Amino acid sequence: MISESDKPMIPNDKPVLRIVWSDRARQDLEEIYESLEHHSIDAADRTVQRLINVIEDLVRDATLGLAVPNPRYENIFSFGERPYKMYYRKLEFSLEIVHIEQSTKRNLLINKPLR
Repeated sequence: MISESDKPMIPNDKPVLRIVWSDRARQDLEEIYESLEHHSIDAADRTVQRLINVIEDLVRDATLGLAVPNPRYENIFSFGERPYKMYYRKLEFSLEIVHIEQSTKRNLLINKPLR
């Protein structure tokens, strides 16, 4: 009889994607935290953690998002709902978080280039 520890490991059929943050996405996350921190540090922590959890969901299934037509960049997808939307690009072995949009700042960010 074979014990559990003696069974061969079966590799996942899907490779795990590495998360890559663009400078803009890092800045976006910092701005989100700072804007909430003034009201409640706990709320800022929870919100940033929820956004990171969403990104981890995308790593598991990058098909969750919708394609975004962008003449400057290929393969940009969006995922999320108000007040935050993630923009990302799936590369061969990584998922690049390009931008995190706050709907309250949408008009300010609409003309800002993705990189």
